[in-house]
Amino acid sequence: MLPLTCIKLLYKTPNTTTTQGTTVKGYSLRKGSFLSADWINAHVISLDNKSISYPFFSDGYSSYKIPVTPNQLHHFTITSQFNQGFSSSGPYGATGTVTATLAAGQQYAIKAVVNNGKVNMWIQSRNGKKASSVASAPYQILPKDQTIIISN
Repeated sequence: MLPLTCIKLLYKTPNTTTTQGTTVKGYSLRKGSFLSADWINAHVISLDNKSISYPFFSDGYSSYKIPVTPNQLHHFTITSQFNQGFSSSGPYGATGTVTATLAAGQQYAIKAVVNNGKVNMWIQSRNGKKASSVASAPYQILPKDQTIIISN
């Protein structure tokens, strides 16, 4: 039997009638060409302390729309990762929590901006109006992937 600390609660997607089309999607921005190493992305990792399980065949965290029950207060934990070019020590990452009560039938998106050693993250409406509190979290260098080279 697993200890209770190992068990994660998963967010159960409410039905369409309950959500009334209210959704939140992630954020992704690459400055320059598709080869640019200057980029930022952000997405929800938990909603009301329940982990988000993204579909295996989705086209990425930034475009997947999470259905949300409108007109009630929710806590969204957001993670953001970014890099500032090939000469930076990145990539970097930060995580923070925002609160929001979203309107029925509206589509929202995460926004993230790097500013003075922190990443500011929030939820905004389609017209760019802030719809949540702002989480301001210090960022850290993320662990580097290891490449194993086998030679004969």
